[in-house]
Amino acid sequence: LQALYDATQGDNWDWQSPTGHWEFVGDPDPCVDGWEGITCNSECVVSSSSCTVTWLTLPEYNLIGTIPSSLGELSSLEYLELNSNELTDTIPSSLGELSSLKNLLLYSNELTGTIPSSLGEFSSLQRLDLYSNELTGTIPSSLGELSRLESLELYSNELTGTIPSSLGELSSLEYLYLEFNKLTGTIPSSLGELSSLKALDLYSSELTGTIPSSLGELSR
Repeated sequence: LQALYDATQGDNWDWQSPTGHWEFVGDPDPCVDGWEGITCNSECVVSSSSCTVTWLTLPEYNLIGTIPSSLGELSSLEYLELNSNELTDTIPSSLGELSSLKNLLLYSNELTGTIPSSLGEFSSLQRLDLYSNELTGTIPSSLGELSRLESLELYSNELTGTIPSSLGELSSLEYLYLEFNKLTGTIPSSLGELSSLKALDLYSSELTGTIPSSLGELSR
């Protein structure tokens, strides 16, 4: 947590309340001391020695800087929400080590580079929102392994290449937003296998070919 604070100009964050600021003097405990944006596991109520950070949510806090790779060491983290800040540079591949993560919200920043293929290792992930950044490169086919994913929003970046057919394996997916990129090639017919899908946005790209008839099977 201190690495995040130091890497994003923590002294200039926009705190939401007069209390709960992060202090690193002495022997601080973010769970016991009630740090803002931090939620810990329920076992904390019984014993502080069993406390682990499960939520790290700092949207619109004026975080300016980079995401430290050491965040991948928060092994119990379930929610990581750093959206709507001024984060730059790349998404650390180490975030793929967060095996308990359910939500990863990094949208509306200034992130660059490619989407790490390691993000496909999130066995519990339900929501992946990386939209409104400056991400480049292709959509990793490994994202098709996110069996519990319900929302995938990658729009308004500079992504290139084709839409991976592996995305058709996301049986829990309800929202797929890939618009405003530089995607090429055809629309994979495998997207017609997304039986839970409610919304599909592919506009403002450079897609070619025909619209697969399999999309007609999306009953929702």
